[in-house]
Amino acid sequence: MSTSENNHKTENDSFSTGRLYVGFVTCIIIILSFTCQCFVMSAHLSDLNFNKTVILGLFNIL
Repeated sequence: MSTSENNHKTENDSFSTGRLYVGFVTCIIIILSFTCQCFVMSAHLSDLNFNKTVILGLFNIL
């Protein structure tokens, strides 16, 4: 295998890693926005038990 082919393979690997990272960050942002909505909803309901359940559920998922 020549060096130029090897370098090309490395570039492809880093590109796919970058795409994976972007997807991962997007998932985190979606989860955080969902969590914020849950906090706002539970604050309006003033139901602390619901709030604790949501937090514990999220930690179990992570």
